[in-house]
Amino acid sequence: MTPRLQSLLFASTLLVIADMAGAESHDHGHDHGHDHGHEHGAAMLEVNMTTPVVSVWMTVPGGDFFGDLPEDQHTQRTAEDLVAGPDMILKLPGAAGCSVLTSSVDITEIKEGDHAGHSDVTVKFGLTCTNPDAITSLEPRVFDSFPAVTSVDLTVAGPGFSLTVEVPAPGGPVWVRPLVMPTS
Repeated sequence: MTPRLQSLLFASTLLVIADMAGAESHDHGHDHGHDHGHEHGAAMLEVNMTTPVVSVWMTVPGGDFFGDLPEDQHTQRTAEDLVAGPDMILKLPGAAGCSVLTSSVDITEIKEGDHAGHSDVTVKFGLTCTNPDAITSLEPRVFDSFPAVTSVDLTVAGPGFSLTVEVPAPGGPVWVRPLVMPTS
């Protein structure tokens, strides 16, 4: 690995860690895990591609996340055990060569509004990809991992493109950017 690539990878890793640490305060058009987004059966999935780093956030109501587990087992440890890796949430093309840099699971209790007493679970992954240009489609796997989820609001952003789409169960691949045609 060249020194320039090592520096870029290190800087990207720091950005992902800083972004994940401040996820509740970042502002790019929506909130993660706040009451207005708490809708049973619906998950919010956001993918931000900043070459070579890919950040993935998923927020889902706690009841949909934990499924049939008794209320006393809705704990941080149980949540972390339920999320073995990003493949439970999102399938990325193998050719992208992505590996996990950071991960976290947060449970937020809603204290006000129509959903007071409920909780949201936010799962975050910071990935580094050796070939991020291979990410031309994404496949939400939320439906397989969390059967109570019936739709995913997917937002994808990257250099020169953005996409927001609702993906109903059972899901399937979502094309996230067009092929770049060579110019002659």
